[in-house]
Amino acid sequence: MFEKLINFIRDSINEVKRVTWPTREQVIGGTLAVILVSTVLVIYMWIADLIITRLLSLVMR
Repeated sequence: MFEKLINFIRDSINEVKRVTWPTREQVIGGTLAVILVSTVLVIYMWIADLIITRLLSLVMR
């Protein structure tokens, strides 16, 4: 049991060494893309909600 744990830890360390980590520029670019897309979607949803609310208020009258 203890030997399996040591092998698992050793294998995990070897796998982490083989990972290709993103550069700082890639992380910053990806983060900015997520923020931009999220902002655009929030604005789109806000406008869609505003339009639907106004249309429903006209129908309910």
